[in-house]
Amino acid sequence: MSTPSSNSDIDRKYTEIEQKLATDSILAARFRRNLESGAPLIDFERFKVETFMRHILDVGSTGSGKTNDSFHLAKRAFEQGLSVLIVDPKAEYRSLASEYGDKLLVLGVAKDPPLLFNPLQPAPQVTEEVWISIFADVFTRSYGLSEPSRRIIQDSLEKLYSEGTLDNRKIIPTPRELEEEVSKFPAGSPRELNSRRSLENRLHIINTGIIGDTINTPRGYTSENWKGRITVLELDRIGSLRDQRFLVEMVIASLWENRRHAADSETTKWLVVLEEAHRFVSEERPPASRGDRTLIELAIAEARRYGIGFLILDQLPLLLSSYVRENCGTVLLHRLSSRETAEQMCKLADVRQPATSSYYGGYTPESLLTLPEGIAILKPYIGNYEDVTRTTYYSDLRTSVTKIPRYQTAQTSPSHISTVNHLERNLLSTSELG
Repeated sequence: MSTPSSNSDIDRKYTEIEQKLATDSILAARFRRNLESGAPLIDFERFKVETFMRHILDVGSTGSGKTNDSFHLAKRAFEQGLSVLIVDPKAEYRSLASEYGDKLLVLGVAKDPPLLFNPLQPAPQVTEEVWISIFADVFTRSYGLSEPSRRIIQDSLEKLYSEGTLDNRKIIPTPRELEEEVSKFPAGSPRELNSRRSLENRLHIINTGIIGDTINTPRGYTSENWKGRITVLELDRIGSLRDQRFLVEMVIASLWENRRHAADSETTKWLVVLEEAHRFVSEERPPASRGDRTLIELAIAEARRYGIGFLILDQLPLLLSSYVRENCGTVLLHRLSSRETAEQMCKLADVRQPATSSYYGGYTPESLLTLPEGIAILKPYIGNYEDVTRTTYYSDLRTSVTKIPRYQTAQTSPSHISTVNHLERNLLSTSELG
């Protein structure tokens, strides 16, 4: 238990914070009370497995401290036995290599070691019929293709899967083989012909583009290879947001479908970290698709039943799917750059001003425009009735200001990266790959 700060320390710290929270005296006073109690820092011990399973939303502008939070939370989840999968569009997590050694696996598109993931390889425990439907749905939605394209994909894949055997061993088709098979599809109408051409063109672009080598592998990584590890998928070299979205949604589909059908879904838990999450679960979508839920949105809504929690990080939360925002039990709010965004996030986190002896609906977005780096407003996950009655302090249940310490990582030496790469090259040559 920490000891209370001295009066001089309190005054000095409060002066520094007060200057940056001057526009919101209520939150400034609350933060001072935290300092006076000797417990201004966030208590990561409160983040239990159930907290992760109820999902965490962490938002703030660039440099406000979101990725620092993620380092802490990924470590906390891993310490509690969760496998961690990090989608990293900016290549910020490689520095964890020196801390976790061979428990950290960093894979990248057009990098060494490479991410090899065949989106046509059914997830473990999942039938070909189910996987064909998932692939067709994700591919057509990711690239905005018309409805006939879905049927063309399904018919072409059914033919490829039925023919794909060698010495009684199942051969998994690749997207290049799908492109060739699509070109043979007998179009029965001008509309089908146009859809086939659009589909061929899109398949050709991705097969010859930066993700071509990643997805055109007979057998690639599956979630079974990532179990018991922190796995980082670096996407920073993929310039197309559509390519990023397609690849990430298929990876998460593989994990989700595997967990839904696996016998150990009750005992094996996962945390999926989505950086820049609006790239993958956007609120914006074509008029014809409004009201429809993407596979990632459905996974977030149902994943808790199958032992998957999500940590959603974003600097533009209004572009993020509202369905995702509202399904997160814990919310961390860092500094934001626009008042409109701050107003919406304050409502989401239930940040309110007290008026005499009661509360009223006056929100305080100004506080989020001035928060210093590493300071956040935390709306905790409360849990069920039994959890609440065991809580020692009522303040643990309220939205409050908290400080997140800077995560300390050792510098990763080139020799260590070389060792990691060597281990992964050996891995790729073994049967560990699905």
